[in-house]
Amino acid sequence: MEFAIMLIISLLIAKLSYKVFPYTGDKAVVSGEAETAPGFSELIGDLVSGFDLSIEVGRKEAYSRCYEYARENLSQSAECNLFMAEAAEMFGQTRIHMDLVENMAAPSGAERFHVAFDGNSECELTGNRSGLSYLSRVFRVLAETPMEGEHIHFNQGDPGMQGNTHGLTVFFEADEWFDRYAQDYERDEEQFIPEKKIDARAVIALCVTVDFPPTFYMSKDKIYRVVEYEEYDGREGIAAKRIRESISRMYAFTLVDDRGEDMKFVFDLDDWTVVFLTSGDLEQIRQ
Repeated sequence: MEFAIMLIISLLIAKLSYKVFPYTGDKAVVSGEAETAPGFSELIGDLVSGFDLSIEVGRKEAYSRCYEYARENLSQSAECNLFMAEAAEMFGQTRIHMDLVENMAAPSGAERFHVAFDGNSECELTGNRSGLSYLSRVFRVLAETPMEGEHIHFNQGDPGMQGNTHGLTVFFEADEWFDRYAQDYERDEEQFIPEKKIDARAVIALCVTVDFPPTFYMSKDKIYRVVEYEEYDGREGIAAKRIRESISRMYAFTLVDDRGEDMKFVFDLDDWTVVFLTSGDLEQIRQ
């Protein structure tokens, strides 16, 4: 349902757009990658001159330094995420997406929104005068951004979101995205997520097979010991890797990360990019 809203609003933004840059593909954690603007290499080099880039931890720390710089100095710049994309490519990290739209089109506090469905796959977006005016500013920022995949989230409980409203995500994508979506939608209708035969109680370690942002201090294809687990109830404040809307197969696992510290992360047991290991699995690995 929520994806229908994203599609409708993306169509509106694509019509408004007059400044488009191509991208080379998608990654697991963030939307789209764009051509990076020249001139960032020297700046990035100065920022990370004290880090050991010959080791993975050093490269993660270097990218974290770039993230802090962007947050403090580029949050009002349309090139903020271009900077993050170039730094990610230099250090082999998954790009962190900055909340560029929210920073450049700050709400006044008088906005009121409500998103609802009528039960027939039709969505209704209702706003007061301030709310609709704010949305027009959001659309303009998205239409002028050089980075495809720029977006903003409106979550239930956020300021301005009134009552029992659905969440809303607004994306900017170029015309090519819609052509790909039409093809992907036809394939996805026949696909489903198979259920793994795994019990969360038996998981004593896990391994992720995709790159995570450096702020999580988790490395691709590395086995992490599980300290404890708990059922996930959908609450905010815990990093979660979602593969679908349902949370019935999602659990919060406390892991020992690359720093040797406990970190809590939510995974879906049926996520094909995560390998859940039992004592029997580890025994086979040791043999």
